[in-house]
Amino acid sequence: AEGGSSGNLRKLQQGTPDQCELRAVRILPTPSLSDYDRCLRQKMSTNTTHDWGIPAAELDAWLDCWCEGNMTEAINDIQCCSHRSFRQWCTVECAPDCSSNLAAECIEECPAMCFEAQEYIVDRNLCTRCNATKCFPVMRCLTRNAESLVQSGEMDRTCHEPDFYSQRETLNKYKHCWQDMPKHSKLERAQCLRTLCMPEGMIDLTRSTDCCESLSYGGGICEVECPSEGVCAGQDAQTCIHSCNELCPSFDPTPSQECKDQCLLSNAPCRKYLGCRTPMLTMSNYVCDDGRWPEANTGCCVSNQVTTAIGRNASCPALCETKFVWRLDGPGLPWWARYSNTTVYQCTCDGCPAFDDSGVDEVKRTLEESIWDNGQVLLVDIARREGLQLGPNRKMQELMQERNELVLKASSSLTTSNRAEVETRIQDINAYYSRMIEEAARTYPDIGLGAPEPGRGAEAGLSLMLAILLTLTVLLVIVLIVIVLYLMRRRNTKQQTPVTAFSENDQIVIGSPVAPNQDGMKEQGVVGG
Repeated sequence: AEGGSSGNLRKLQQGTPDQCELRAVRILPTPSLSDYDRCLRQKMSTNTTHDWGIPAAELDAWLDCWCEGNMTEAINDIQCCSHRSFRQWCTVECAPDCSSNLAAECIEECPAMCFEAQEYIVDRNLCTRCNATKCFPVMRCLTRNAESLVQSGEMDRTCHEPDFYSQRETLNKYKHCWQDMPKHSKLERAQCLRTLCMPEGMIDLTRSTDCCESLSYGGGICEVECPSEGVCAGQDAQTCIHSCNELCPSFDPTPSQECKDQCLLSNAPCRKYLGCRTPMLTMSNYVCDDGRWPEANTGCCVSNQVTTAIGRNASCPALCETKFVWRLDGPGLPWWARYSNTTVYQCTCDGCPAFDDSGVDEVKRTLEESIWDNGQVLLVDIARREGLQLGPNRKMQELMQERNELVLKASSSLTTSNRAEVETRIQDINAYYSRMIEEAARTYPDIGLGAPEPGRGAEAGLSLMLAILLTLTVLLVIVLIVIVLYLMRRRNTKQQTPVTAFSENDQIVIGSPVAPNQDGMKEQGVVGG
């Protein structure tokens, strides 16, 4: 078993696990993912230094955080670059050559406003040649170009009109409308521009103040057709509304070609129904961690008990595989398109576990099956961030084993009623041990996964010496035994030498030998043979 584990560790260091396990990473995020989320929250906070008045500012914020956290490598570590949430992002070059032919082509074909098309009306011919997949690697060149144009005055940030500003009542009507509208798809975001067609609405205001030609104030709003409620209630309109709601989700940073062809382009068959309200339904049936349904207008789970730098804690359920939280308020084109004096969110959540016993069982099974692989991914992520050339050291592995045991112990008590509490406890355990493992990476030597630590080497040397001495002793005993057996055999051989008969000879004497004196011999009565 130990040999298999060591093999798995080496395999992991070379780029496994074999498949993307986003849910496991959502439960136990790596430090890179946590830093990335923290960076995005800071970019979206009310005291941010990020310039949200630049076209494609939201995309630029994501790019900044992506590159600051070296996220392409972090997402590749967990084998999720092929997932739809990260497919385009993993192609981003953080330091692109903006003088290259590709960058020049993309700057010309994809003006920064093309990446605001899901929220704003832009010139219908502006982005016809834009290929987001082709241009995503050099996207930073496009956002930098937009910033340069604004700074040089070639692109107007805003266009102020006193008469337009004076109509606060109309502006407030629009503000409440778009705040309450569902915003779970790119289609729904675009529709808020087309909802106030009633008299004294935004179109009338724009026309009456001669702002139709102003990109900042009009943005094409004067060309909008406003279908009646009767038209919107028809089967054709409802078919388009529901199909476009599916074709134009918020999973990808830009609308798909099918979404454009069917719903958004000037000749799209469903474009004339964009002014119709969409059903106030979330993209998928999910329930928040506290058991309540998400908000119908934002799709977000909101906790008023948890405050952050940006106020309410709006998010997706913790264990959803796809989690996007968009900030929709701030400067826009036209500027009033996202008019609000409070933060406005939109959440895109998908792949969420059911809020019942089957969902609880799924979470437990995910943890049990993925806890080891997830731990090794976290170890490799920290080792890379801390510059360990040989990978995680022994102390880091020991801490990870402790984390895994505590997580599994906590998950064993998971039920539908205590789900939010247990998930928070698991995340706290993971955060604590992530800090401890980072400290171990800095404190303990860079000795890799299988090498002994200092102090253990002396033990190993002593054990080796004892083994050698023991071996020599056994050999010596064997040699001594062989020698003793040889001597005993030799002795037995001597004792068993046979006696042969005497040959007949006159000189043989039986008894004590005497001198050859015949007379004496006779006197003594010795008879010779």
